[in-house]
Amino acid sequence: MNQSDVIDCGQRLGKLSLSQFSEATQRHGLGRCRSAIPIKAGNFMQNVSLVTDEGEWIFRGRSHYTWQFPKERFFANLLGRETTAPVPLPYFVDESLETFDYDYVLMPKMSGLQLSDRAQFDALSPLEQRSIALELGRFLHDLQAYKHPTFGYYDEEVDGIVSYERAYSEEVVSRARACVHRANDVTETLSTDEVKILFDENEHLSEIDATRSVCVMEDYKDDNMCVTKIGEGWKVTGLFDLMGARFGHPLEDLPRQYAVYLDTQRPECAAAFLAGYGLTEEDVPLFNLFMLIDRLTVWEFGFREGKWWPEEETFSDWI
Repeated sequence: MNQSDVIDCGQRLGKLSLSQFSEATQRHGLGRCRSAIPIKAGNFMQNVSLVTDEGEWIFRGRSHYTWQFPKERFFANLLGRETTAPVPLPYFVDESLETFDYDYVLMPKMSGLQLSDRAQFDALSPLEQRSIALELGRFLHDLQAYKHPTFGYYDEEVDGIVSYERAYSEEVVSRARACVHRANDVTETLSTDEVKILFDENEHLSEIDATRSVCVMEDYKDDNMCVTKIGEGWKVTGLFDLMGARFGHPLEDLPRQYAVYLDTQRPECAAAFLAGYGLTEEDVPLFNLFMLIDRLTVWEFGFREGKWWPEEETFSDWI
């Protein structure tokens, strides 16, 4: 490695050189790499922004699981084919280990304002922030116009969707219970009695199975999107980070972004987001259930990764 062009890409990716990035981009017909800047946003420091002879690209390295990059490619291709969602295509996956000692992805850098850049978002007027929130809700509603015949998940062996063997409501409750169990290993989250009331005795669970399945991002939030101002409004011009995608219930993708707005003291944006989506009074009971499950998921992740909360704080305190 030429020490003159070494780039510290963080603990996950390590120290890499511009010549390594050039070897990768040229292999995929993207020209020589002119610059590489690690992206600090996100929890895992997995991405690097590249400029090549052919444009701007994102390098995404060292997958969490063997299925991560093939799954992201599958959903990028599917959404690009079946919807008008602006997903990163082409999505090159390289598992050869010839240039780096781990697998990686090259994909186009999406255009527009990167919403994970809080400084730029905070600089917008309250009216513009609400306009973006409204667009995020509308975009999710439009994205869900594409239906899948069954509830299902990505399977690496078939490189496709496999249906759940049990009712999807049972799958949802099983995931929630697993989160409670793992979180309770660290701190008291929910008691057995509370879990029973919330899930075993929830009269709305059967409604889940009566709904057509849609593509659920699992992490649908502004950190994973770009927007561009068009006229007096805003339009989503980038949707990425598809690692958690599956086919599930439409309301599952509402809680994450709704909570982001509440956590950042923007209740007017939270209301605009739900209005843009078109949440109805009839949706509220299931929305509340999915909100609880989403918060359990975030809570469990925070404790597992050693982030965010002191051990003495309980789930009830936080929520």
